[in-house]
Amino acid sequence: FEDIVKDGLTLSTVMSMYILHEADENKFVEAANEILSRNKARRKTRLYEIRKARGFTQQQLSDASGVTLRMIQLYEQRQNDISKAQVNVVISLANALGCRVEDLLE
Repeated sequence: FEDIVKDGLTLSTVMSMYILHEADENKFVEAANEILSRNKARRKTRLYEIRKARGFTQQQLSDASGVTLRMIQLYEQRQNDISKAQVNVVISLANALGCRVEDLLE
């Protein structure tokens, strides 16, 4: 629920969708999913947040981890899902950043 609220589906947002109260529940689900998807895309990835907190540029992280710069960019832009990355890639990133693998997964 914490992630749902973080992505903008707060009680006030749900209440503002009251107009859908007579509609099929699928209409509400579609509207809620749209809000969540839109706001999640705006939120920074965990990889980005940890990298910035450690003071790494994307290039420095690439050099330290052996993961290509382009792959890091794609993970941070959510064009590639880091949760579906090869295990050795996520381990290399975690080791370079000094964090746990779980910390990088969305």
